[in-house]
Amino acid sequence: VQSLAKTFNNLTVLDSITFELQRGEILGLVGRRGTGKSSLLHLLGGHTQPSQGTISFRGQPVHFTAPHQARREGIELVNQFAQLVVHLDVIQNIFLGHEIARFPSVGLPKWEEMVQITSELLQKFDLPLDLINKPVASLSNEQRNLIALMRAFCLPARLLLMDDVLPNLGYHHQTTVLKRIREQAQQGLGVIICSDNLKHLFNITDRILVLYEGRLVADKITSE
Repeated sequence: VQSLAKTFNNLTVLDSITFELQRGEILGLVGRRGTGKSSLLHLLGGHTQPSQGTISFRGQPVHFTAPHQARREGIELVNQFAQLVVHLDVIQNIFLGHEIARFPSVGLPKWEEMVQITSELLQKFDLPLDLINKPVASLSNEQRNLIALMRAFCLPARLLLMDDVLPNLGYHHQTTVLKRIREQAQQGLGVIICSDNLKHLFNITDRILVLYEGRLVADKITSE
């Protein structure tokens, strides 16, 4: 990220943000409310476009005009409030838009494989297996947020952006999610976590960025 800036109606929400993220690195993002944390993640995830500056990914400049373009590159954003299709069931939400097909040109779903993958994810995130065919509308808010995270982990992601997701989970599932993030980072997944819980960030991150009034005021190794 080089000299990234974002302005809404003459209001500058991000100003000259520059930083790097290495493969497998976990980066924390902190700052007061309204300081631009969510705006930065939305720029990286293709939900909005920068007013100035450049984003490079895997060594190449990228310019996303929509989230699906970022997702094709392996960048997945999980928002504070789960964005799911409530009338579909859990397995349909997890694979929506990237269904596993027996014959891709025909689009015949391989339900047995998708069921197997979803069952394994439910176990990893310590959720009941009988949720697999339940409509999302019947789930609790915590379960919905976990399903949104499961979808991100299911995709072939290279960069996971988490916008203040952990506060929506109970302590047990917070611990479970942090464990899964560590495991994925060890396999090369880059992660940026926006959170006000410094204990979580000190526990899991390699570096922490501090934003203040839209500016990057600190970029520190967590152990320091």
